[in-house]
Amino acid sequence: LSRNNYTGQTNLRFENRIDKVMEDAMSNDNHTVRQVVYKPNIFVSYKRECKDSPKATVIDRVVNILNRQGVVWRDTDNVASGGTPYWAHIKSFIRNCDIFVPIVTTRYIDEYVDAPDIAKLAEVMIESADNDNTNDSAEVEALKPVLREAYYAVAYRCICVPIVIYDEVEHLDAGRVEHIAKDAADTRNLPHCIFKDRTIL
Repeated sequence: LSRNNYTGQTNLRFENRIDKVMEDAMSNDNHTVRQVVYKPNIFVSYKRECKDSPKATVIDRVVNILNRQGVVWRDTDNVASGGTPYWAHIKSFIRNCDIFVPIVTTRYIDEYVDAPDIAKLAEVMIESADNDNTNDSAEVEALKPVLREAYYAVAYRCICVPIVIYDEVEHLDAGRVEHIAKDAADTRNLPHCIFKDRTIL
């Protein structure tokens, strides 16, 4: 991080600095703090890695750190089966979460290759986003899991705080993710509204 000099990044080895990151995340663009009772609800979105891989270990560590900052929800801990109940639980928690945290790895952003425009897709839902009974369209149901979670985050206008797992081999870091999000020509169609502002290594 010293090498990168990147505003807003936090080295997760210094766990006491996460407090400041979470405090910043609770402020919107107008710098007014969103009121949260006790600890925020945090939804963690990620692409599963091989169980014994170093990235899987880092993801678990990030989740453990976030657990000390708020109430963390992720599918492996909270949902036992797939199908409609699975997505109903995910949709409900994202709707009620205070912070949406995509954990960005190379495999995660690869899910966005040739993906539909999540923000445009969510415009239809925003009109009735407060209605938990809103049925998803076939187009939404066909989305890959991380894209569908991002769709709900955009539709419910969640505060989004991406965390990037640094990958020197794949040249993946915070600046690279922001570049992809802003590059209309890149086939990895990362939603600019989620990935434009802050990424954390």
